[in-house]
Amino acid sequence: LSAAPLDDLPGSVAPAEEREDNRDPRSLSEQLVGPDEEESAFQLAQASFAEGDQEKCIAHLRIAVARNPRLAPPALILARMQLRAKRLLEAHRTLEEFAAGNIPDVELHLVSASLAIMQGRLIDADLHLDRAEKMAAEDTLAQQRKTAVAKAVRTGRIAIAERRQDWNRAQEYLAEAVKQSPADASLRDRWATALFLSDKESAAYEQFDIAYHQAPELNPPEVSMAAVAASQGDYQAAENWFKKAALAHPKHAGIYLEWSATLMLQDRAKEAREHIHRAQELGLSTPQV
Repeated sequence: LSAAPLDDLPGSVAPAEEREDNRDPRSLSEQLVGPDEEESAFQLAQASFAEGDQEKCIAHLRIAVARNPRLAPPALILARMQLRAKRLLEAHRTLEEFAAGNIPDVELHLVSASLAIMQGRLIDADLHLDRAEKMAAEDTLAQQRKTAVAKAVRTGRIAIAERRQDWNRAQEYLAEAVKQSPADASLRDRWATALFLSDKESAAYEQFDIAYHQAPELNPPEVSMAAVAASQGDYQAAENWFKKAALAHPKHAGIYLEWSATLMLQDRAKEAREHIHRAQELGLSTPQV
């Protein structure tokens, strides 16, 4: 199973009246809808960053933050941009320079936790999340901001547990996350995976099924069960789940494509080709085919 994507790492926090847009490096959870001037400055900052002009980028970020002080400090927004560009050494330097100013900021620890997770320094990530949690508890933050910090910390805990393959802990954190965001099908899908890997297969199937009905672009629940079983090397269980999927969703071409991929892992090329042909008969035409 792959590690969680960057969008699922702890991000900067902001007020509740923010919009969700995980592509925006100002925050990985909720982003502020600011005035046009702020948006313009931020767009110029992104353009300067893309061109490799860090000085101009920071200058534009300072303008954006001056117009909306509720945003994260410019240096921490820059560090988030660097993380998204996989420029981890630059992000580390930016965070160290900010930390040298001895300006206490919960954002510093949340962004540092993201960097640590990306670098596989999970103990360090845990410590940064602990510090962020403590700062939020001790600070006189508005309740909505404390809620945002708690969400960011939980996101980090989930990522750490998944990377450690501590599925019992991961499913506990994910259960709470789904409780807070019940319409998030991808989050529910991750919870179902953790449940399966915690030997809670019935509960896993139930959540995969709910996620599929929430977002039909996801795999049918039987295919999701098969995929997780295959990821653990249990190909017999995977085969059984694929057969159930074919019976439950006979016109779903994607089933046969996923099935063929699992067969290829077992060096069963002839059967894999047969399933690919079946997918094509059902109208599937993708680069994978």
